Amino acid sequence: MLNGAWLKEQLTIGIREGCFPAAAAAVGVGKHVLATACAGEAPEPGGRPVDEHTRWDMASLSKVIGTTMVALRAMEEGKLRLDEKVGDFFPEAPADKAEITVFQLMTHTGGFEPSFRLDRMLTDPAEAVRCILEVPLAEKPGVRPIYSCMGYILLAKMLEKRLGAPLNELAEQTVFRPLGMTETGYCPPADAVCAATEVDPETGKAWTGVVHDENARFLRGVSGNAGVFMSLADGIRFAGMLAGGGEGLLRKETLEKAIRNYTPGMDVHRGLGFQIAGSPDCFFSDAVPERCFGHTGFTGTSLLVEPESGFWVLLLANRVYPTRESTALFPFRRRLHAEAWALFRAPMGAEEMYDTLKIPAEVREKFSAWDREGKPFADEEMIRRLLTRSEWTEAAEEMKKRIGEDPGALRFLWEELRIARLQWPAWLRKGLPESVWRDTMLFATRYLNDGLKAYGHYCFTAPWWFPRQLAMELFRLGALEFELAALEGGRRVYLHIPTDASLAPEAVDDAIARFRAFAAEFYPDWMEVPLYCDSWLLSPALEELLPASSRILAFAHRFRILSVNRDNMGAVSWVFPGWKEPSPDLPEETGLQKKMKAFLLNGRKPGWAEGVMK
Repeated sequence: MLNGAWLKEQLTIGIREGCFPAAAAAVGVGKHVLATACAGEAPEPGGRPVDEHTRWDMASLSKVIGTTMVALRAMEEGKLRLDEKVGDFFPEAPADKAEITVFQLMTHTGGFEPSFRLDRMLTDPAEAVRCILEVPLAEKPGVRPIYSCMGYILLAKMLEKRLGAPLNELAEQTVFRPLGMTETGYCPPADAVCAATEVDPETGKAWTGVVHDENARFLRGVSGNAGVFMSLADGIRFAGMLAGGGEGLLRKETLEKAIRNYTPGMDVHRGLGFQIAGSPDCFFSDAVPERCFGHTGFTGTSLLVEPESGFWVLLLANRVYPTRESTALFPFRRRLHAEAWALFRAPMGAEEMYDTLKIPAEVREKFSAWDREGKPFADEEMIRRLLTRSEWTEAAEEMKKRIGEDPGALRFLWEELRIARLQWPAWLRKGLPESVWRDTMLFATRYLNDGLKAYGHYCFTAPWWFPRQLAMELFRLGALEFELAALEGGRRVYLHIPTDASLAPEAVDDAIARFRAFAAEFYPDWMEVPLYCDSWLLSPALEELLPASSRILAFAHRFRILSVNRDNMGAVSWVFPGWKEPSPDLPEETGLQKKMKAFLLNGRKPGWAEGVMK
């Protein structure tokens, strides 16, 4: 299952295999996080455990987080064009570099050398532009992509000149602050907890909170190619922005332009700042779609985004501690991407589901046998109908006929759990929390146990109810269930009361608050829809059966009654599990049972009512 436990296991394996001494990672879809994990210690092994606030040296991932975002924002504001040339910014540029465009710098087709050590050629950082312009090109501009730190250092200098501020200030103003990235920036403060990178052979101490890249360090920590330090918490915000089509920072069309493949058929696929999947030996993994985009950092950082689904993987690690020699991270990262993508798209495993839902052993044995038999009754069309509100009642009846003899409706439940496993990727694509899935689907186990208590054997009495959960239209949040019902007369949110629910006022308040927060994040169109309840718990007859202090009455009084069915007998099976009609043999284990039994034997009916929350 794609969750925090799985991701923590992967990072633990990475540490054991020598890929890195510490790491933090997250997997998500859009702005929703599916899994986070941290492993190892910072600043160095023996320090305190890393967490979501530990800052990591982004190395070349800084090109995307800082320089590229500043450039794209400048383009949106009309302050920069892709066809502008180096010579427009630096008239002293020699002929071989004067015509190189912003587009070529961002796609790494400017022909610059990959890198050379400025600190070995200069003593003054102010001379960096002159030095870069003097060193001969490795290739004619526009011929092929050559990944170049030097080209991005030059691009940052062009941005600084055009926009009138240092890169760190530009990034803070136009990228980090708008996204709420308060733990991201160049030259982190002294009190920031940073993961260590390489041990400096001259001092014997690891670089900690000081940029690892030699050129960025020579440029006082602020450089177009490296220098950003970022926490996992902030990285999640940045990844969510990219996966959400730029929401919160960029226009959708701007990001779409940036993640286009401008070097098709070449050794490396390049967008504007981003690497695009599909080229030989790319860091993403051959298992992910070619439309994926992202970037890596030399220190062990990376970000992958699949734009169609909004799926993303963020890995922050310090693989260069204590030295840069290990390359074990590279196959680990491809494997992580491949496995996360596969889990994101794959149905949940049967045994994994039975474990999660705590299916009783006796029932599980039957389910596992049917799994091995591999003869489901629901084909693709039947599944579609069971997931469609206007068709699911009729479809459930047809399923019952297909299955035939089915003691306790266990085969029907097995079939619906199989559909739930197939629906698991849809939950992930929506970004719905695993905890909500678990709490919602546990209703199946609750019904099994209720059946055992009422009838003396496991049975599933609500196969007609399960389609709501399967279609992601009913969710358990705290004590209560909330059903999003799009009806012909309009939308309604129906509030349902599970048999194990607490109706204590604070539990009800908590559940409603959880629903409002859940709707705001995942179903914003439903956030202001009124809450309805259609239940025997709202029946006026209960005023005669319960004391004024009853929690049931307190719950009922939250609603304005819209309609009452005084002849309804549905309450009998709820108050007396296993019974449907009045009888002198009805149990009297609770105060309500005693009073309702007498009420029923006097020829009275408990009734049913529907109301809307006041």
